[in-house]
Amino acid sequence: MSDARLRELERRWRETGAVADLAALLVEQVRVGGRSSGRLEVAASLGHAAAACALGRAGAAVASLVELLSRPLPAREVALRAAVAAARAVVDHARHDEWEPFEDELVAVEAGLVCPCEAHRRTLMALGGRAGPDEAAFVEPELGLQPWFAITWLTSAALRNDHAAAIYDLTVAARAAQAHVGTGAVLERVRQEVAPWLVGERDPVRERRAGS
Repeated sequence: MSDARLRELERRWRETGAVADLAALLVEQVRVGGRSSGRLEVAASLGHAAAACALGRAGAAVASLVELLSRPLPAREVALRAAVAAARAVVDHARHDEWEPFEDELVAVEAGLVCPCEAHRRTLMALGGRAGPDEAAFVEPELGLQPWFAITWLTSAALRNDHAAAIYDLTVAARAAQAHVGTGAVLERVRQEVAPWLVGERDPVRERRAGS
C-alpha cells in the first residue's frame, strides 16, 4: 500500500509541479523511512518551499555556507555537495588561470559523489596527492585565500576519513569561495544545487557529469 501511495504521490507531483504535491510526497517518504527529516531540515534552511511545507515550519535560515557547515548535517555528502556548489561558483566567476589547473580535481570529486566506487577514489587520491592544500596560506592571513583553495581543500575533505577534519577543510574551501565570489552568491549556488538534491527533485551534479 505504501509503495502504491508513493507512486501515486510522485505521479501527481510530476504532473503538476506544485509545491503542495511535492510536500505531500516528502511527508510520505519520511513516514515510510525513504527520506530523512534531517534532509528536509537542511533543504528548508536553504529556503526550499516544499521542504518547509512538509515539515510544517520554516527552516532555521542560514546566512552563509560557512554557517551551514557549522551545523549538524545528516551526512557528510551534504557538506561535500555544498562545497562543490561553492567551487562551481568560483569556476563561473574567477579568472580561468585561477582555477583551471585544479579543474580535474573538482570533476573527480563530482564523479565520486555520483558513483562512490573505489576506482573514483583512487583517481581522486592520485590528483589530490599532486598538490595538497597549503595550510600555511590559511594559517597566515597575509598570504590570502586563493580562489583554487575552493577546489584543493574540497579535494582534501573528500579524501578524509575523519569527519571533523573534513569539515575543517570544507570550511576553508567555503571561505575561499566567499572571499572571491561573495557570501550571497555562494549561498545562492548552494541553494540551487543542494536543496533540489536533498528532496529528490533533481541532482545537478549527476546532470553535469552526464553532460560532460
